[in-house]
Amino acid sequence: MSSNPFGDVPPNPYAPSAYTPGGGYGTLPPDKDYAKARLQIPAIVLIALAALTAILRIGGIVLLLAGIGARNAEGAMFVGQLVGHGVPLLLLIAVIVGCFKMLNVESYGSAMTAAIISVVPFCSPGLILGIPFGIWAIVVLNDPRVKGAFR
Repeated sequence: MSSNPFGDVPPNPYAPSAYTPGGGYGTLPPDKDYAKARLQIPAIVLIALAALTAILRIGGIVLLLAGIGARNAEGAMFVGQLVGHGVPLLLLIAVIVGCFKMLNVESYGSAMTAAIISVVPFCSPGLILGIPFGIWAIVVLNDPRVKGAFR
């Protein structure tokens, strides 16, 4: 005879699960498919924005080197403009590589670096368009199940 007067009681939905990546108690098992599904949209959007912005930066460098982009740019001003296009271009390449790693759930450090670079307004893909998707990627990357899938 059951000691509960209400019959069978369903399990507590708020109780932590019995699995953690470290063997402890409290989180769900890491799942690569779950991580890929959660990271897919922000990663693809950041790749597209970074690729378009990189094309514009390369165009700016080509125009600068052809002498069209900078009128009377000599010496330090020319170098400054070249660096002004080159450094963001390198950061955009880092975003593209990191987002591909994010899509494939391969390198947590590269994925997080790409997301953080996307939040910085100076080097964000698509100027301010990359910021919300970078924040979205950071939030998802900090999910314990997603973080565990990268191991």
